[in-house]
Amino acid sequence: MKRKKYKRKPFKPIDNEQFREVRIMNRLSINEVAKLLQVTSRTVANWESGASRIPYSAFKLLRYLANGALLPDAWKGWEIKGDTLWSPVGRPFRQHELTYISHYFTMARYWHADYERRKAKQQEAQIIDFKPPFRLVLGGKHD
Repeated sequence: MKRKKYKRKPFKPIDNEQFREVRIMNRLSINEVAKLLQVTSRTVANWESGASRIPYSAFKLLRYLANGALLPDAWKGWEIKGDTLWSPVGRPFRQHELTYISHYFTMARYWHADYERRKAKQQEAQIIDFKPPFRLVLGGKHD
C-alpha cells in the first residue's frame, strides 16, 4: 500500500525585525522575553540580530504570553491568563462557562426580538386609544 505524500505549507521564517517589534511593543526587555520563553538572553539577542533563526513557536508564544496578542483587534482589552479569558472590565470566563455561550446569545436575541415586538404593540395601542384632551367646539355648538 502506497503512502500519500502531503504537500507541506511553504516555510515562512520569522523576520528578526518583526520579533523585535513585538518585544518592544509589549515593553519587554531581552531578559524578560528570555524568561517568558524559558531560553537564555543570549538566544533572544541572537534571534534579534539575525544570527540564528527564530522558531515560529517562540514568536507565537511571545505574542500570546505578552498580552494575548493572538486575538484580533476586536478583542482589544481581553486577556488570556492560564485557562481563563478575562474581559476588559475584569470578569473571568472559564472554559465551562464559555461552553454554552452561544445559548446565551440566542436567548438574548429572542429576548430582544420579543421586547421590540411588545414595544411596537404597545405603541400601536396608544395610537388607537388616543383621545384628544379637549373637545373642539365650532360655532358655539357641541355634542
